[in-house]
Amino acid sequence: MRFIYYFLSFLLILLYFLSFSPVFSQESEGGPMDKCERILSEDEDITDPVKLEENIAPTDREFYNAIKQSDIYRGGDIEDTFTYFKTSEGQTSYEFLLNAVPNLRGKTVVDLAGGSGPLSKLLVEAVGPQGQVILVDFNEEELSVARQKIRSKNIEFLSEDAQNLSSIPSSSVDVIFCSLGLMLFRPLQPVVAEIFRILKPGGILSGIVLPDDLFNTKRTIFNEYLEAAAQYDSPELELEKWGWGDLGADNVQGMRKFFNETTGFSPDMRVEEFTLAYEDKPENMLILLRGFFQTSYLIRDKETRNELEKKLLAVLKKHQSEDGLMLFQLPFIRVTLKKQTENKTK
Repeated sequence: MRFIYYFLSFLLILLYFLSFSPVFSQESEGGPMDKCERILSEDEDITDPVKLEENIAPTDREFYNAIKQSDIYRGGDIEDTFTYFKTSEGQTSYEFLLNAVPNLRGKTVVDLAGGSGPLSKLLVEAVGPQGQVILVDFNEEELSVARQKIRSKNIEFLSEDAQNLSSIPSSSVDVIFCSLGLMLFRPLQPVVAEIFRILKPGGILSGIVLPDDLFNTKRTIFNEYLEAAAQYDSPELELEKWGWGDLGADNVQGMRKFFNETTGFSPDMRVEEFTLAYEDKPENMLILLRGFFQTSYLIRDKETRNELEKKLLAVLKKHQSEDGLMLFQLPFIRVTLKKQTENKTK
């Protein structure tokens, strides 16, 4: 079971950090498959990955810096992937998260671990000219992309760790959004303390996390695909040793562990399940799902990477319909809670 948790941690690394320089573009002439074919045909030399210091658990920043410096790591597809996968109402995950809090007009809102800004781009419109959006991320590269995409007077870009939001005054924020980031922070407890500090009394935190029992969801294809991908690990980054973030904080149970009355939050957590779905040919889907599941970015041996992709493609083709397409669903949960109006922390 430890390996499963470590693999899930790896999935979240990709979800959180591969959010710039899109690989796919719905506006490109050839569509997503042209890009897929180009990536599959690449045969680049791979240098040795950066090693982390032995016997010392890295912080989230240290671990990410080690990943970022490795030529094994291939980024750039996740943000655009989220534009393909949508809810039954046609919303992206960013739109669904934003809608957790109605009437943001004039509010001060933080996009925590917002990366290249897909959520912040929506938030600047939602808060209006009298409101303010603060996009926080420690990755300056992603912030640079966000600055280019979002040209607005009511947004501030902060390059800070979530554990030390020193530029944000206490009790100054109405709402904090965090899309698939809460489970990636290490250490997490200082993040919880900072969220409590900067929120106004009664302020809201809303985030997207994973289902409690990820390997036993109601989506058969998702379960089978995840099981196949979990057979491969990346020893270069010592995921078996360190994992990523606070293990167990990636789902609703984990959120209740860290965000409760003891840490200054209301016990009335709103929990809402939702599903993102997309239909395409198995070969296209394989590439589109790389950032969610595949460890091939971090597997240095090309033969092993090809072996992994063949197994994953077989899972997808197993569920292919007569028209050559297959539907893939990604299960998530939106959690929303409030800071207590009175300080009851111990």
